[in-house]
Amino acid sequence: LYGLHERCLNNLVSRFNEGLIKDFYTYFLETWSLAMYHDRFTDFRDEVRELLSNSPEKGIEAVEEKVRQIIDEDVPMNESQKEQLLKIYQETGTKRAVDTRFLSFLSYNYYHLPMYAKPGMV
Repeated sequence: LYGLHERCLNNLVSRFNEGLIKDFYTYFLETWSLAMYHDRFTDFRDEVRELLSNSPEKGIEAVEEKVRQIIDEDVPMNESQKEQLLKIYQETGTKRAVDTRFLSFLSYNYYHLPMYAKPGMV
């Protein structure tokens, strides 16, 4: 779990601050977290990062590039920028690619992760 952003850990900080987490050991034994312990999870994260950093088509900006532009402005992100990022993420096909890759990860590793609904079975 080292190096993962707290948002990847099911909003760890806000849940702790709200008093929803009493015991970190028990929290990280919950079903939602089990895929992160899988030895191939790092590979999955790398694949998602690659999807976000590559332009889906020539002339279309990658999601990562747009995020970097907003960060370089060094001001808090406003709602308009958030909406613009979400629009780019959805309309460029990046969201579909990430969803497909995630379902493939779960399907391929279903033997080790039976606690998740098998893709195609829902």
